[in-house]
Amino acid sequence: MLSNFIQYFQKFTPFLLAGLMVACNEDYSSLSNETNGNAGAQSRKSSSSASSMKWSSNSLGSSGLKVYVSQDLIDEFQPVDYKDDLNPVQQMLSEWNNSLDEYTLFDIDSASDENALGSLQHVDLINYNDNILGIYKHEDWFEDVSNSALAITQFFGKRINIGTEYEYLELIHADIIINYKEFSFGISDKSIEQYDLSSVILHELGHFLGLGHSGYSDISVMVPYLDIEVEKRELFEYDLDVISDLYQRENQQALSSFSISSVTHKDSANKNSEIVQGIIELQSNGNCRHIIDGKLVHEHKKKPGHFRPGLH
Repeated sequence: MLSNFIQYFQKFTPFLLAGLMVACNEDYSSLSNETNGNAGAQSRKSSSSASSMKWSSNSLGSSGLKVYVSQDLIDEFQPVDYKDDLNPVQQMLSEWNNSLDEYTLFDIDSASDENALGSLQHVDLINYNDNILGIYKHEDWFEDVSNSALAITQFFGKRINIGTEYEYLELIHADIIINYKEFSFGISDKSIEQYDLSSVILHELGHFLGLGHSGYSDISVMVPYLDIEVEKRELFEYDLDVISDLYQRENQQALSSFSISSVTHKDSANKNSEIVQGIIELQSNGNCRHIIDGKLVHEHKKKPGHFRPGLH
């Protein structure tokens, strides 16, 4: 049985790697130190064609995904951080909701202070796969995740229509976990040593919905880095285009394989589907890491020409 899995993984890995390199929309051979219209257009085109990783309309329902926030993260919010009776997470959920006309992506009420989750500090990431979509604070961090990750999004998805031009990944679970062991975060009254929590959450929610990274030089909340003190709490034209293309187009064309870390099992109800687990790291140093089966298989780093104040 083990030998069968190894043979399958060896066959599957090259396909994942190809998808991973496209998912971050990085043109390694020709990216210049200056952003130009053609480069931006190419990056947008890559993201639009590769980002076939999304929640089904049934999962979204009429009111959107119910995402809950842990109590210890809510305890980090200050009264001045609230706007129109919405906590900072609800504000970022609303920003993504406002990006589409046809769908409500998130249920804003589920992320309220009144619906707070218990303060979970799981040792193993897999234990967050509990059928509750959550955003958590973590003060210990994980042995198998980089200490330089500001935050991670862990997701589980089902590969649909494998091997066809309509293959895509249907998301079935996801969580966002923020690294309070190595980093400090703030919102309204940040110190010079704190990262902007709202910007981190807005970025991670993009991954939560199925978006990959933009190119390093794109003007986007999804660029692969976050500089300290920078605030990006609103979506840019790039982000609006990509989320619209992902959720409002009819056909799925390619699997968006971000950081797929393991193939867990085949779905017995659908012989042409497989369940996969993925981890996307938000690196403070600008590196973009891809992990398959717990192993680093690809990494590209922010180059001098990529330094633009903004987000990982």
